[in-house]
Amino acid sequence: MNISKNQLREFGIVFAIGMILIFGLGIPLLANKPVPIWLSILTLPVAFIALVLPIILKPFYILWMKIGAVLGWINTRIILGFIYFVVFMPVGLCMSIFAKDPMQRRFEKDRVSYRINRTPSPAKNMERPY
Repeated sequence: MNISKNQLREFGIVFAIGMILIFGLGIPLLANKPVPIWLSILTLPVAFIALVLPIILKPFYILWMKIGAVLGWINTRIILGFIYFVVFMPVGLCMSIFAKDPMQRRFEKDRVSYRINRTPSPAKNMERPY
């Protein structure tokens, strides 16, 4: 894996700032707890290493990206499954129950052609499409 120093530097700085903002400020303020100083003491060396010698962060970066890939794979399945079962399946069931066929896919033996004749749009509609 070819990782540049700039990527590692950005990772270290974003990681340190993110940890301080989320776990040092966000969660304690939401839970009405005091702001922990120890988290700043742990993340400041990470930020310093990111600025001075970012190559040290390479194993952590690789691990973090692998964890992110696994979580992304899982979240994609959960989100798409939720959308399917909450949006598409009920719509499909309702359309089946009420015999709706907006694409007109039913086969009709007596029909000569399935072509739908359209009237052409006037050229003026294309002058200012937006």
